[in-house]
Amino acid sequence: MTTQRFFNALLLLAAAVALTACSTSVDAPIPTLLDEADAVAMPDGLTATDAVLTDGSTDATAGDAVVDTPDVPVDSAPDVPAPVCTPGSTWCDGATAKKCDATGLVVTVVADCSLPGSLGLPQVCVSGTCLTASCPPGQKACVNASTLAECFDGIGWKAVSCDDGSPCTLDGCQGAACQSVQINDVPCDDGTACTQTDKCFGGKCLGGNPLQCDDQNACTTDACDPVIGCTHVALTGLSCLEDGNACTHDACEAGVCAHPSVLNGSACADDGQPCTLDYCDNGTCAHPPKDGPLCPDDGLPCTIDICQGGQCAHVKGAGPCQDGNECTQGDQCVNGQCAPGQPRNCDDGNACTQDSCDPSVGCLHGDINGSPCPSGSGLCPAGSCWSGKCLPTANVPCQTTISIGACPPQTLTGLCTNSGQCAPQATGGNESCGKKPCAGICLKCGPYEVCYKI
Repeated sequence: MTTQRFFNALLLLAAAVALTACSTSVDAPIPTLLDEADAVAMPDGLTATDAVLTDGSTDATAGDAVVDTPDVPVDSAPDVPAPVCTPGSTWCDGATAKKCDATGLVVTVVADCSLPGSLGLPQVCVSGTCLTASCPPGQKACVNASTLAECFDGIGWKAVSCDDGSPCTLDGCQGAACQSVQINDVPCDDGTACTQTDKCFGGKCLGGNPLQCDDQNACTTDACDPVIGCTHVALTGLSCLEDGNACTHDACEAGVCAHPSVLNGSACADDGQPCTLDYCDNGTCAHPPKDGPLCPDDGLPCTIDICQGGQCAHVKGAGPCQDGNECTQGDQCVNGQCAPGQPRNCDDGNACTQDSCDPSVGCLHGDINGSPCPSGSGLCPAGSCWSGKCLPTANVPCQTTISIGACPPQTLTGLCTNSGQCAPQATGGNESCGKKPCAGICLKCGPYEVCYKI
């Protein structure tokens, strides 16, 4: 036994003796640690390096019951015996099969597997059960309610747990085989923190009622980690809920929706007052007064509409204006009032219109029909007015000059047309002109006669 383990054993023994002296329970076992030299080989490769005694003595002997269990500290509370083994467990202490009772306080010897079996054959201890030492390969046997022993290559036994690791099956050993029965509608744990209501179905643990990880924070990325559950990763720079203030930015900063001020002087909401400025100042929309033009017009032509000290002022002005009378022109502002100028000249120079002026619309030019007027035609000067125009009077005698080829110009008598032309008149029917009939005017051209057709 190593020095350290020896001292550990002495300390525990002293504590146990002290408890026994003070306790009213005289049957409480006294746990004592064994060193590595006292370990017994187990079929499954385990060692009972931490075996404890159960007979109440301070010395380990061949008759002492031991259990393969971790060191169990003595309960400091009086009258409460400390457990010495796992309740209901079985194990091998060398060739001795042992079992722990339901309280975890009493260890009993089940059998001595070093003795021959019922058929006189050598035995070995496997998981707290005596089995025949020699066995045919593949032979199986239930050594307890949850463990199956299988003959390994005919030279030994190997213990196999029938527990399949599923919380949704009832596992055990029966009839030399592991048996598993599915259970349904029983709470279980599917191994992920992202489900809340897990139940067995068809032998499997199915997760239900997924964990709702939305923290209603636009500045976190929400997810579910199967190990730890909901996660909320903080975001920075992403737009978040608008605070309704045009003078702040709305952006995520380390998982929080922050509203820092925008640059001073940035435009903000118009307050509807024409003589104030509207800009951001340290996160607030400010409206200081302003001076200058662009104040609402008061409708008076002889005032200047400007902002003064944040108020709209209407200062008397000078210069051209409109007095509202279209029959005057050259109106001027005098002492804030629009004084009328000279009367407007409405004569349009047309003899066929009646000129007048209406104050609301200005000059008017009404038609004069049937009145005589100069037509503007030199050959037919007489005319009469129709629809504002002077039209030549038709069938008025006139004279016109014509030329044909090399013949000298000749003046002929005619009649005025509606277009103001003087049309020569034919002298007769088919009179002879140059020994040929002429339906127009026969003109003399030296020794010749020429017919001028109309």
